[in-house]
Amino acid sequence: MTTRTRIAITIASAAALAVTDYGQAMSVTDFGLQRDLWSWGTLAATGLAVIGVSLVNRWWALLPAAVPSAVIFYLYSFTDYSTPWDSEGLIFPGQPIFYLVVLLFVVGFYAAVLSIGFLPRLVWRAGRRLSLSRTTPRGAER
Repeated sequence: MTTRTRIAITIASAAALAVTDYGQAMSVTDFGLQRDLWSWGTLAATGLAVIGVSLVNRWWALLPAAVPSAVIFYLYSFTDYSTPWDSEGLIFPGQPIFYLVVLLFVVGFYAAVLSIGFLPRLVWRAGRRLSLSRTTPRGAER
């Protein structure tokens, strides 16, 4: 797989996460099918990102983990986005350090979820090494 293909897969998974998180934020007060579709879309986009990490198999494939925090930061900092229960939240705009810590926690959580994509490749390589060690006679070098 070429580097351009890996970059395209990473960008596509980041875009899917961004679109679904933005859509879910915009439909936070809607109830019914629309909100359910965005929730399932977010789950599907996260699954796509995990598969993307598995295909790319590079550390920078985890960069889409920063996208959900970037979307929330954009909505709250650069638009007049507000939910009905913002006055009850834990994050106060006057405490930017706490806000940054929460955003970094979200990035870490998404990175942990996306890193599940490294497991299939790891298991595949371990299985190949094990099967090759069983078929190679002792003392023979590859």
